[in-house]
Amino acid sequence: MNISQFNSLSGEEQTAITWEQGILEAYEENNGKYFILYKVGEFYVEIASDSETNEVLAVRSFGLVFNVTGYELCVMSY
Repeated sequence: MNISQFNSLSGEEQTAITWEQGILEAYEENNGKYFILYKVGEFYVEIASDSETNEVLAVRSFGLVFNVTGYELCVMSY
C-alpha cells in the first residue's frame, strides 16, 4: 500500500492498518496525550491518543519527498 491509498481510507481503517502493519519508531507522552510514530511500508504514521481513554485523536501520515537539495519530510494528511 502506498501513501495515497492509505490517505484515501477512513481514520478507523488507517489506525487499524497502522497497528497491524506498522513498526514502532518513536513514542512520547505529553500533557495527557500519547504520540506514537510508526513506519508503515515506505511512509510514516503518527497516532495521537488520549492517555486516559486511549481514544484516537488524530492520525497523520508523512512521506519523504526528493528535491534538488535532498530529501525532506512532508506532511501528507491529518
